[in-house]
Parts: sequence; C-alpha cells; structure tokens
Amino acid sequence: MPIKLSCVVATRNSERFLASALGSIAPAVGPTSATRVEVLIADGGSTDATLSIAERDPRVRIVSRRDSGIYDGMNQALAEATGEFVLILNSDDLLVPGAVADALAALDREPKAGWISSPALFGERLEQATLRRHPRNLTIEGAMFGIPAINARIFRRELLTEIGPIRPELGLAADREFMVRVATSHRAGLSFDQPLYFYRVHQGSHTISGDLEGRRRVYKAEAKLARMLLLDPAGTDDIRRFAQASYALAVLKLRLSGERPEQGQEGIGWRSLRALAPGLRLAWMWRGRLSGY
Repeated sequence: MPIKLSCVVATRNSERFLASALGSIAPAVGPTSATRVEVLIADGGSTDATLSIAERDPRVRIVSRRDSGIYDGMNQALAEATGEFVLILNSDDLLVPGAVADALAALDREPKAGWISSPALFGERLEQATLRRHPRNLTIEGAMFGIPAINARIFRRELLTEIGPIRPELGLAADREFMVRVATSHRAGLSFDQPLYFYRVHQGSHTISGDLEGRRRVYKAEAKLARMLLLDPAGTDDIRRFAQASYALAVLKLRLSGERPEQGQEGIGWRSLRALAPGLRLAWMWRGRLSGY
C-alpha cells in the first residue's frame, strides 16, 4: 500500500514536546491499516534527547541531522516526502484526534483540490484553546495580512512540487511568502470545518510567544518579505500593492517597538503615508484571523 500522508517535522532540542507531538499523529489519522503514514524528521543538531525520542517511533525516518534553521529543515524533509499528501507538524504542537482522517477523505472526494485548510486552535492547553477560523477564500491579501497557519492545512505533494520550496532566507516570514505562492498557484483549496491543528503557545515559541523580542523578529521578517516582493520584477500589481502596505506597516511597528529598522528599510515619511493607511486598515481587518482557505 502506498504512503498516503507524509508528516514533516523539523526539530532542534525538542525533547520537551516531541513525544506528545508524535503521539498525536495516530489518533488524528486513525487506523494505520487504512492510511499509511510516514514521519520525516529533519533535526537541527539537537544536543538533548530529541533524536532518541524520535527513533522510538517506527514510522519515523530521520532525513537530516543538521540544518540552518526550521525552514531549511522543513525543506529537507519535504524533499524526502513520498506521500500523496503532506502535513507540516511543528515539534511543539498537536494534531486533533480524528481530524486528519476526515480531511484526507474530503481531499479524496475532490481530486482537483490542491490543499485543504481547517480552523486552528491556539493556547497553552488544548482544553482551553482559542479557535480561529478562515473568513474567506485564500488570496494574496489574506496571505500577506492574515495568520498564515501553514500547519493547519494538508497539501497535495504535487502542488508543493509545482510551487517550490520554502525560502529560509526570509526568516519568520517564510511561511507567509509560501502562502502567497499557494494563493497564486491557480489551484483551488477546500475549507474544512473541523480543527485539525493545535498551536501550543509557550515561551519558547519563535512566532506566537507574544513577548517583545518575538514580535520584533516577526516585524523584521515582514519588512524583509515586503521589500523582496516590491523589488521582484516578476511581481504582479496586486502583490506590489499589498507589499507596499505591509512594508510601511512593518517599519512603523518596528519603530513603535523601539527597534531601528535594518539598513535599507526607510522610515515612515510623507511618501509612505499613502501606503501606511491601507496597511493599518488591512492589519485591523485581519487581526486574529487565519489567512484563508
């Protein structure tokens, strides 16, 4: 029986949560006799018990023991995926029981769909988590200003081959740029009402810990992404319009957080006001919302 689902996991010193993350796969997928699953782990050079925990799981294949960061690790694991479908599981998060099996069944019923998106849960504990939903179809606007939530989705592997790898050089905005490419892939996505993913909020999280340094890292990455999109000669007018708004907003947030923009990131002057106004409006409209299905 061919592999149905590839679960891609990037790790580095993940002993605190990895066992529970891996343990959530089987209840989410259902009987392994019905759905064959592989778990591909790219490790960033762990010095704790991460690899020994991973090696206890018979589904796990460790594809790398060194990478330049989480997105490089994801790419290395994605390159080794053999399943018809791919799910990216963070080593500190959980899958929701039964949800992945139902999402895969929905994709089987719609063979032209490139991916399926679900609501996502955010919180310190699953039983007290906040549910966030996708308000509309995935668009460039949603990818740029909503919560990308690349984990609360299952992708056809052939779509990932078409759009290419994640771009690690964009740092914490790499998932946002990835979703821009998904939105412009001319593939259709499916909406799934049942949440399949739980984002665990904790102090060690790079993107959702909520502390000042974490927010600054996000703002810097968003400014870098927007600047790249603005300078891309192949970019569309829509991409440039949303990138200009995102760029002005990111630089403003950096200054308000007490951080000086990096070299090449100009301040907010009169020439940027026309871009800042829609940036503020879009940020307010998408606040707390997933980017789209």
